[in-house]
Amino acid sequence: MINPSTRNYIHYDPERVDYSLTKDELESIKNVGQNNWKDFTIACLSVGIPCLINGISEIRTQPSFHVTLSMNLNLIVGVIGIVLGLGFLIAWQRSKKSISDIIERIKNKPRIEFTPQVTNVGEIADETANK
Repeated sequence: MINPSTRNYIHYDPERVDYSLTKDELESIKNVGQNNWKDFTIACLSVGIPCLINGISEIRTQPSFHVTLSMNLNLIVGVIGIVLGLGFLIAWQRSKKSISDIIERIKNKPRIEFTPQVTNVGEIADETANK
């Protein structure tokens, strides 16, 4: 039994705007938000840029140009890392745009004004008390 001297209140902020979502919209946000393009972009660029710098510095510090295995590997890994990083960056930006489109579609739904009225709705049943 609920103690009658205990009162519960909901604080209402009239400036707040709430949006309603369907299950499909919520699922779309979840699917678009779970992409790994950002992680792949950061990983590829953080490997590619230092390798490319290392390969170029190895070329410049040699008194005469000699092709070495480390120079070739640095240049190859650097170029591949940067190219893949840029490709993943494009995919990341496209997926970021699609989540913005979903959110904009939700915000553009018809607005329904909610005017709260103070009414006594009765006691709220405590589901844990029945168990």
